[in-house]
Amino acid sequence: MHLGPSVTVESSRNSDRLGLLLAILLALTGLLGALTAWRLSEADRASGDAARAGLAATRERARAALTVEAEVTQSQSAWLHYELAHRRAEDLTAAGQSVEALRAAKEAAASWGFIQSQYIRPDGTYDVAAHRRASLAQQASGHDLDPAPHFAAATAADDEKHQLALSGILIASTLPLLAIATVTGGRTRRFAAVIGGILFVVSTIVMVATWL
Repeated sequence: MHLGPSVTVESSRNSDRLGLLLAILLALTGLLGALTAWRLSEADRASGDAARAGLAATRERARAALTVEAEVTQSQSAWLHYELAHRRAEDLTAAGQSVEALRAAKEAAASWGFIQSQYIRPDGTYDVAAHRRASLAQQASGHDLDPAPHFAAATAADDEKHQLALSGILIASTLPLLAIATVTGGRTRRFAAVIGGILFVVSTIVMVATWL
């Protein structure tokens, strides 16, 4: 059946409009691909920085724990040595051995200088737990000893990377379909354009979701 001039003109206009739409979609897809690649590199950098910070905090925490244990052990040992020397001095004094008592008293006095006396309980025992808590708090005030927030940030960045990688795959699938729609005609063109458009929308949604 012969088609009139008006039908031919309308078909040509529809083809031109679809061609313009495809050109716009191709440009937007390229822009979205560049944006996704940039965001992916930023997420990868953030993940690496957070992981390194977490490892540094873990090492610093271990170092601080060793430092604190050494400090607590030294103070507790000095306290025990002081107690033994002090009691020996008292026993020797009571026994009338003044020279030996004086020597023991000097040993006790020498040990006292290594004791953190604020951790001695009223009953005369040494509060190791309180000393350890206070020393760890002091270490934490000047150093980053908590790796958990850094590892959480690294995990969040990795999740973002996975979403961006999915968006990249969708974009990579969109481009050939739009290219096919640009150079073909008929049903093939319409099918490729529709599927490419759907993939573009989905990839855009996935991309936007990484900001939410």
